[in-house]
Amino acid sequence: MKLSQLRTIVAIHEEGSFAAAARVLGLAQPAVSKQVAHLEREVGASLFVRAPDGVRLTEAGETFLVEARHILELNERALASTRAVARIERRALHIGFAELLKPHEQWLADATTALAGREPRLDVVSHRLSSAEQWRALDARRIHAGVGYGEPDGHPRIATQHLAEVATRTVLLPDAHPLAGASRLSFRDLAGLPLVLFPREVNPPLHDRILAGLRERGLAPTLRGGMHSQLAGEAAVRAGHGWMLALEGDAPPGLAARQVDDAPLTTALTLWWRADETEPSVLSLVEMGPHRARSSLPLPRSTVH
Repeated sequence: MKLSQLRTIVAIHEEGSFAAAARVLGLAQPAVSKQVAHLEREVGASLFVRAPDGVRLTEAGETFLVEARHILELNERALASTRAVARIERRALHIGFAELLKPHEQWLADATTALAGREPRLDVVSHRLSSAEQWRALDARRIHAGVGYGEPDGHPRIATQHLAEVATRTVLLPDAHPLAGASRLSFRDLAGLPLVLFPREVNPPLHDRILAGLRERGLAPTLRGGMHSQLAGEAAVRAGHGWMLALEGDAPPGLAARQVDDAPLTTALTLWWRADETEPSVLSLVEMGPHRARSSLPLPRSTVH
């Protein structure tokens, strides 16, 4: 049974004859008669009888007409709904993602997968940006949300949510350095070595927090800049150019990971968004943030920005 056959039955009833229905449908009359004959064989009953003024429905035809109209109405409704959905443009959610946040990518993957499940027409677009670049992009409305470390000082329009605390008292040293084998180690013992750290403009609050925390622990470090990536920092330490902060875990090849006796340095993995944001997908991300952080966040290997 085809929709075209159902339309033929409705047209014959409304027009009163096979010939008139054929004209309305743009078909030859034999084609209309053939469709009716096929339907009558399929349902096992006559649908029309001849009348002095044309044709009329049989009792079986009356029943069939009601159902045919219902099916055609459902078909039109399905088409209209589908076309309406198709006209809705896909929306994009732009999320900033700090370059050295790679160990925490699972959180973002889980969160965006959950968002896609809630909103099938949502495209999540990730942008590799430093923390400071994310804050500027949020202020300019170029991204909807961002993930990084610390607090966006000087950006009052940005709201924050801590996803996980990050604490470390682990340092990376060249594996051949004398301090790598020392029985005890404090931050003060590192005074003769430069600290390999990301440039301040990448994340000023975190940069300042690290230096202030080290000063509180008795170390006013000299800095070796240029740590624009995790691998670049590790390479600088491996080459003997200084030391760097890390979190607990296996040391990369050529490096030694040592814990100092001092109190750990702390910061937080943070979700950022505009305080006046009304985009539902952003609010959903904020809502699910802490739960997904607790369930899926591994600790990163190094202090990131």
